[in-house]
Amino acid sequence: MVGLRGLDGKIQTGAVEMVGVATEFYRGLFENRVVEEGVGKRFPGLVEERVPEEVRAALETPFNLEELRKALGGMKGGKVPGFLVGWDNKAPKAERVPAHLLWVVRWARRHEECADRDLVVDHRRLYKALREKLRPVGGLGVGVGRGVWAAVQPKGLDNRLKDLNWLIAYGRLPVRDVLYRHSLTQDRFCPRAGCRERETVQHVFWGCAFAQEVWGLVKGRYGVLEGLRQEGVIFGEGLGKKKGRDKFLAMLLMSVVKYKLWVARGEKGEVKQGWTARGVFQMVKGDVERRYGWEVLRWGFHAAWERWKALM
Repeated sequence: MVGLRGLDGKIQTGAVEMVGVATEFYRGLFENRVVEEGVGKRFPGLVEERVPEEVRAALETPFNLEELRKALGGMKGGKVPGFLVGWDNKAPKAERVPAHLLWVVRWARRHEECADRDLVVDHRRLYKALREKLRPVGGLGVGVGRGVWAAVQPKGLDNRLKDLNWLIAYGRLPVRDVLYRHSLTQDRFCPRAGCRERETVQHVFWGCAFAQEVWGLVKGRYGVLEGLRQEGVIFGEGLGKKKGRDKFLAMLLMSVVKYKLWVARGEKGEVKQGWTARGVFQMVKGDVERRYGWEVLRWGFHAAWERWKALM
């Protein structure tokens, strides 16, 4: 900036003189033009000087909804926005709701926990309550209880056995009943000869005649599994009053039997030919003896015997 022209027409180039010119200009521009209106202030003089009279009159004229509707009638498509129709409360109104809301309502009606006002507004507590209740073996669900999780995942168990126990408890193994629902196999029946029952998780590890024969041989050799039921095989429950090391050995033995049953069944759903129930039992027995041998090498004979005498 070189200088400012004052009201007298002279150009001022000094800093002090230019500040004086600017102060004089703006003081004259806004002087006596601030008026009170409602709760705020405005500068009507500036608008009056720059807006034509007819435009200012049009802006100050009030309008109604009918005039606005006619003005918007020339919009694209000739349609007036729905919010300008002018609703009233003389009759019921229906609004479009999300498509998934109906599914949410139906799901909530199937679970009595959703009737609890405190639970339904707290998704964390609702999820925890459902986990404690549901056991989704062979079907869909949100999880298993904390007690079941602790039972099938004991400390000291092999990771591969823990993984299999987890898949069994959640019903996430690719058995034929599951594959058939996804159109990945031609039928849902057990592939073993003479067995025409649906191959579910429960069937593979307990209900099948082949599995029952294996469990019979195992319980006849190892008394630690006496009184075992399906709940024990699937969820690690029903082990009686066993505690400490005996309970761990019972869970270890069950996990080894389940692992061998799954291997004998075949990862692709094809039963391995020549694998008899007694053969599977011998594999389980060999696995237990091999683990005991490792303990003998690590801790010595007497210490290992005290730890494994429930299975010896």
